[in-house]
Amino acid sequence: MQPIFSKKKGKKLKRKFKIEVRRRYLDYLPKILVLILLAIAVFFISGGLYNLVVRPPPILTAGNRIYFFIPYRLDEQLIGESLISIILLCIGLSGIFLVNRSIQHYYSRRMATIILVGGMVMFVIGVFGIYMLLNFKLSPF
Repeated sequence: MQPIFSKKKGKKLKRKFKIEVRRRYLDYLPKILVLILLAIAVFFISGGLYNLVVRPPPILTAGNRIYFFIPYRLDEQLIGESLISIILLCIGLSGIFLVNRSIQHYYSRRMATIILVGGMVMFVIGVFGIYMLLNFKLSPF
């Protein structure tokens, strides 16, 4: 009669466990790569490279007012403006991701509708926020 935990069975279990762990990581690899590429794209679109090269101040004070962006100047940018644009871009991208996820909840119509509406609201908030930020930056004339 063999013992319950023999060395041969233990080795087989370890090999099987290692293969399963590798497969799990390979299943998530495309999602991780997409997230990394999206993070790099948001960094460049929001002006991260400009912030690294020029090193602008974080905020601008004029009198008793604090500005997170320089109004009417498209050629200059503050770090606060970059952070605002990063946040708004992430909100918009999260909304697109939620709209995509709502398609996958086909077994629960109520949950799919809630996720769809939430994603659409987040996307509209992100797009409208970026629009307002650019509207503040552009000169009125």
